[in-house]
Amino acid sequence: MIIGSGATRIGQGAEYDYCIAHAARAVIESDYVSMIVNCNPSAVSTDPANSDLLYFEPLVKEDIVNIISREEPTAAIVQFSGRAAHTLVNLLQKSGIKILGTPSASYEHSGNWGLVREMLNKLNLPFPGSGTAVDIKGAIEVAAQIGYPMIIRPSFAMENPLKIIYDAQDLKGYVADVKGIVPNNPLLMEKFLDDAIGVVVDCVYDGKELVICGIVEQIEEAGINPSDCACVIPPYSIGESFIAKIKANTRLLAEELQIKGLLNVQYAIKHDSLFLLRVSPQVDPLLPFISKATGVDWIAAATRIMLGNSIQEQGLREVTPSHITVKEAVFSFDRFPGIDTVLGPEMRSSGAVMGIDVNFGMAFIKSQLAAGEKIPSGGRVFLSIRDEDRRLFISIVRQLIDLGFTIMAVEETATALNRNNLTCQTVFNVGEGRPNIVDKIKNGEIDWIISITAGRKTRLDEVQVRSTAVQRGIPITTTVSAAQVAVMGLTQYLHHPVGFKSLAEYYQK
Repeated sequence: MIIGSGATRIGQGAEYDYCIAHAARAVIESDYVSMIVNCNPSAVSTDPANSDLLYFEPLVKEDIVNIISREEPTAAIVQFSGRAAHTLVNLLQKSGIKILGTPSASYEHSGNWGLVREMLNKLNLPFPGSGTAVDIKGAIEVAAQIGYPMIIRPSFAMENPLKIIYDAQDLKGYVADVKGIVPNNPLLMEKFLDDAIGVVVDCVYDGKELVICGIVEQIEEAGINPSDCACVIPPYSIGESFIAKIKANTRLLAEELQIKGLLNVQYAIKHDSLFLLRVSPQVDPLLPFISKATGVDWIAAATRIMLGNSIQEQGLREVTPSHITVKEAVFSFDRFPGIDTVLGPEMRSSGAVMGIDVNFGMAFIKSQLAAGEKIPSGGRVFLSIRDEDRRLFISIVRQLIDLGFTIMAVEETATALNRNNLTCQTVFNVGEGRPNIVDKIKNGEIDWIISITAGRKTRLDEVQVRSTAVQRGIPITTTVSAAQVAVMGLTQYLHHPVGFKSLAEYYQK
């Protein structure tokens, strides 16, 4: 029995469906009868050709019990189902169904942050300051210990979003609105690591050997949902010492959780320190991207491990591609007037694309073109940046000017840039005079907006600028790291022809 991922929605979509279809195929190829249970009419996995048996039923207790009673399956795979199967693990086990690959205790571990912290302390693996609470009093006490800003979310309640909390007022408002907070579903509160490098690792483990499927570096900072980030494999800025530490820590976690199959781990690197953010015995939405980047069907490999076929028997090994692959998220912001485009821990993307090249900058530009993000090759760039980022932007602005762009900013930023011999035109902010920046966007006088607010509260004028730009189809960059990579890619794109190959040609040695 392979549990599906349920209805398509943001945070639970096509990536899981991809994995379920590949897992079902691997089960059939291993001479077992595969049965998919899912309720998504738009999913590839619910095509009857993908499995021996298909139950098009809701993923709820009553229907699962009826299916078990009728078909009497001997085992179930839940690693590819995302959050939909998490609540079904105990039910399956009580019904006498063996959970392949991962002990049910590992699922309890990954969902209980208290148990996770105990495990990390035991393994001596650093993690950001954190705590749990079931009411506002407890939440305020935890906040006083770990400090603001912090990321907050319930343990299992999917209808409540992740959020970055900046002060006590934000915290009280969130706790007042959140639903379903009880002792077995507490609020998880974790220190937000501003300006850290996010790293996502997927591996397969058979109880003895471990193989890293891929180490993916987020181009946007840690704290932004990895599914919403531009991501690159292999990593482009992480040193070999950190790579070795990441691999060693991942092995410790796989051994401790007794994984057989897949393990997903999320890390953050800040101030030369490595922190563990998440560990889960379930598939990560980035794994299909890793499979495409490396040319290895890691979902099928993990399924065969669950069925008893070892890593050695499959001849699996770590693949470090000679090419660069960049994944970019696709958003539907243009369908929601007035929406802000700033990204955070809650997933907002509705799809993904990727670009491949031997050059990192060119791979990034290809991913932007595929995502429909038309970064201009010239024109007028409006900058809205934080005080602490101005020094970093001096080199970015100099490169933009060298590429022929005209720079525009509000008075304070323009003065700072002009002081550094960087020509910048002054533009009125919203409420300062007319024509202001919103007027110029509406008049077609802005070609690109770089608006940096990550790690702080967003002002209403910034939201108005970004939402107006979305309506006019103007590209928006919202993090320093993304701006740096975009300029790097533009430099490559404007001075070299774009080359194209098939995926098979990139896989060839």
